[in-house]
Amino acid sequence: MPADSISSALCEFDRLAQDGDGYLSRPEFAALWTRFWTSDDPREPGNLMCGELPRV
Repeated sequence: MPADSISSALCEFDRLAQDGDGYLSRPEFAALWTRFWTSDDPREPGNLMCGELPRV
């Protein structure tokens, strides 16, 4: 995997694991998953669960 892809993945993970402990706990995951399905805000961290959508 290219270094820039790894760096990008780590940055996105940091946006998901918001408490800064380096882990994505079950409660954090559940909250993100709920926000994925209920939020229309593209900046919402839950909307990154399945990756960023391509811009058209």
